[in-house]
Amino acid sequence: MSWLNVMVKDIRSALKEKTFVSIVLLQLFVAGLASIITIGMLVLYNPTFLAANQAKVGLVGDAPVLASVLKPEKKYGSLDEAFEDFYAGRIDAIVLLPEENSSENFVTVYLPKEEVVAIVATSYLREKLMEYEAKLRSMNGIPGKIPIKVFSPEMKEVEEPNGISASFKFIYMVLIPLLVITTALSAGGLFIDLISEEVESKTAHVLLSTPLRAWEIVMGKVAAALSLSALLTPVWILLLMINGIDIARPILVLVITLSISSLFVAVACFSSLSGDRERAQLIFSLTIVSLLPLFYISPFMPSGLIARVSAGSYFLPVEISLYAAVSAASLLLGVKILEKRIRDQ
Repeated sequence: MSWLNVMVKDIRSALKEKTFVSIVLLQLFVAGLASIITIGMLVLYNPTFLAANQAKVGLVGDAPVLASVLKPEKKYGSLDEAFEDFYAGRIDAIVLLPEENSSENFVTVYLPKEEVVAIVATSYLREKLMEYEAKLRSMNGIPGKIPIKVFSPEMKEVEEPNGISASFKFIYMVLIPLLVITTALSAGGLFIDLISEEVESKTAHVLLSTPLRAWEIVMGKVAAALSLSALLTPVWILLLMINGIDIARPILVLVITLSISSLFVAVACFSSLSGDRERAQLIFSLTIVSLLPLFYISPFMPSGLIARVSAGSYFLPVEISLYAAVSAASLLLGVKILEKRIRDQ
């Protein structure tokens, strides 16, 4: 008997656990209905999200043609007046055009920090400004169509991805990282259940009476837990793709998921030193809850890296290598310490 036999036995045992199977099915349900859930969450957050032309825009300046296209919520004589309503939440965005002319118009747009409102306003204003451009060109007898260009405050042209939306941000910055984290949580929780069962039922002593060594017992359970991540991740990636969600680098998403799962299993190893299953699960849960905020504090932390990799954005290979190395080292240390505890019992 080897650690492979232990892994197979534990996987079979896990498949009989109703709670474990329910968690897996819930993850697959979320991935399978990703598009519906995304729209539902956005509508729940902002009930006017699906309604047409819901952005409330304030216009500053003498611009009758722009006003006829934009149909602003209110016109202002000065930017200070507009900012007063803007910060009070009475308008969603400010459009500034001091004086309209027939040759060239430089429009300045002020958007809120609130992402969903900003995205809705951006989508609305983009459409209206393109309509404004077409109207000016028609008035001046200029045929054709020129794409709108976006500039930074330093007057550098900014490449704006076409079709960016609230759903895009929700999927890549919330939903996919959440699926990765819940997959890793399932792996860590499964490991605690498997190792605690052996210790509490005293079957670990029976296994140690065979040629099986303590590290093989622990490694078999680690392999069973990571097998869950290795099997579950491609399934929810496939379901996301079936929903029309493009995963730019699915292999790297799998690698990152396995790295985070290894880190969570390492935490589960240390938690299992407490003895009984309930205490180990409590320590594991509290530790993960404490660590989760760190996942979102920077684009270079796990959540940001997952979003960038899955969306096809720029990343450095060393980022993935670093997470893999840290997770592997933590897991090896956890296995070593837990193996010693089992052997000494």
